[in-house]
Amino acid sequence: MCTSIIEIARAEGMAKRGDDWFPLSQAVVAYDHARHALLGDVITLDFTNTDLDVGARAATKQPPPGRAGTILPRALPRPLHVRSR
Repeated sequence: MCTSIIEIARAEGMAKRGDDWFPLSQAVVAYDHARHALLGDVITLDFTNTDLDVGARAATKQPPPGRAGTILPRALPRPLHVRSR
């Protein structure tokens, strides 16, 4: 079943395309079936700059929190904790 649950939010930061970096303006977070990865349902993080061409995007597909292979909940706390010292 495709859920197509989507949240669109303003984003700040930079993404890399080839050898060049570009500023981000938007993040799209979706929960749906993976079309390009053998992961079942996934969280897709799609970062774009809507003022640039359609190639100005960086995307990832991750298993949702709680599933094997999920990296974001495990990987984020330590760098954030170290930074706050």
